[in-house]
Amino acid sequence: MVQEEAYKKISTTAKLVAHIRAFTDIPFAKEIAAASGAETDFQTLAGKSAEFMTQSAFNLEARCKTTDQIIARYHITQVFGNRRWTFSAWSRND
Repeated sequence: MVQEEAYKKISTTAKLVAHIRAFTDIPFAKEIAAASGAETDFQTLAGKSAEFMTQSAFNLEARCKTTDQIIARYHITQVFGNRRWTFSAWSRND
């Protein structure tokens, strides 16, 4: 089947991200993860670290949402990050 062939072309990394995103409120994330067989690849790749990786994903998602809220609240228009995940920001009021 053509659709099954298309799913075979999805990289393991993409399936890993799809599986983790399935636990968020991102539209269609659960459906994408299920259709691509992401959980199987996630369990194979993560092994004993699966629970830790899933919890880490929740923490990262919460951090991203918090950052988005701060950016919106203070009308920040430019955000720059570096490898250490620190941010410099400018608001419209500066």
